[in-house]
Amino acid sequence: MKLATMFLAGTLLIGAACMGGPSLVRGNPGEYLAANSPGEVWAKLTDGSELVIEGPKVIQDTIFGWAEGEELTLPVSDLKEVRVRKLSIWRSSIMPIMAFGAGVGAIVLTTRPKGEAVPDSTQNCKEFGGICPVM
Repeated sequence: MKLATMFLAGTLLIGAACMGGPSLVRGNPGEYLAANSPGEVWAKLTDGSELVIEGPKVIQDTIFGWAEGEELTLPVSDLKEVRVRKLSIWRSSIMPIMAFGAGVGAIVLTTRPKGEAVPDSTQNCKEFGGICPVM
């Protein structure tokens, strides 16, 4: 059970690490939201206020979702700009490299060289009573 929990937590962290910060959506915000349905949106309204909309859904010219724990209904025309988190290509490409490096590091740190033991020099001195003469 503990291993499964650790695996799930690791998977979620890796997925979150591959996402970039909120980036500006180019074009019409209403059309983007209708086509992509992101889970969370950072919106700037025409009156200058900003809010985070969770689970936005666009039906015709109205956005439905949740903001600050309250149900939200907002006309698409009130949106000035929208920012969403997108998958970062750089972060996604770096993650396997870091995992490979961590694996190699773990192998190097946990394995020991299997060298030969240093021979006992007193074995050659049995004929002198265990005391080797200095030469």
